[in-house]
Amino acid sequence: MLDQNTDITFHVLHRIVSESPRIAEHVKTASVGEEVRNTLSKHAFADPDNRLYPIHTKADAILSKAYTTKMANIASHVVNAIDNALDIYNVDRSIFQARKVTKVASQREPDYLLEDRKQLPIRSRSDIKLAQERLLSVKSKLKPTELVSAAVKLTKHAAVHNEDVSSDILQLAGVTKCDTEKTASWIDARSYATSNEKLASAYRWLAKTVSNLPGSTSREDLVKIAETLDKLDSQANIKRYYGKSLPDPVSTVFSTKTAMENTIDLGGKEVPLTKLLAVDPNVFGDILGQDVKQEICDSSGQLDERKMGEVFATLPKDMKDLLVQKLGL
Repeated sequence: MLDQNTDITFHVLHRIVSESPRIAEHVKTASVGEEVRNTLSKHAFADPDNRLYPIHTKADAILSKAYTTKMANIASHVVNAIDNALDIYNVDRSIFQARKVTKVASQREPDYLLEDRKQLPIRSRSDIKLAQERLLSVKSKLKPTELVSAAVKLTKHAAVHNEDVSSDILQLAGVTKCDTEKTASWIDARSYATSNEKLASAYRWLAKTVSNLPGSTSREDLVKIAETLDKLDSQANIKRYYGKSLPDPVSTVFSTKTAMENTIDLGGKEVPLTKLLAVDPNVFGDILGQDVKQEICDSSGQLDERKMGEVFATLPKDMKDLLVQKLGL
């Protein structure tokens, strides 16, 4: 089950905007991502138990409604909560209709990738490529949170306009995997680049901490590690090595070019969908019942990734716990 916070590569968002272009104007005003999801009260969600479909702002209510139209088996109380929010915000329902729109020159303020600096403006599709090049050229001068935020914005704009962004931008947006061994090695290497033993010790401690991180470590926590590394690099005067002998903090932490896998929360444990897809369908039938097995399989009896994501996300907690126990996850 995906919403605007869990759709980390924005592939569903692209479908939504392509079919209902009037929603595009609301995309840039919504703050999305796992870190946003974690900071919100459960009452901000239409589905509070699963912390899905936020409705605390007009833009989020619109996006939540749009995402539910792309998902199956959405509980009626979730749909009703979203619809009630749309009524409160006085949202015209025609915004969700697929229709051809006439392009009109806009004089609105551009969306700046670096909002506080009023730099790297995005006004239209034609700005995306240039903004990507400029962001990569100044990345060593930006703080991790600033860099990640700008890269996420750029990725969203690219999705809206059906444009691709480079693997470097995806990496900076924090949507690629962290190879903990590789990241720990790059952090440890910094301990040899400083003559300050206190800082060298801090690098070694951070490297050891990263090497023991579980694969389920959230994007939010990884960004915090990048922030810590940025502070250490500033104190150790190591930033001059970026792009030469050492990668910048964000590239150090998000150390692969492979996008993070979609995961499902099962009993508080984030389990990659690919791991569940490797299980024999009959096993799910034995654990959860034949009716659930039929819901997560296609017409040929094979597991369907989309259906699994939608069905498993709505399972009661006791069934999720049972599945984790039986599969040894």
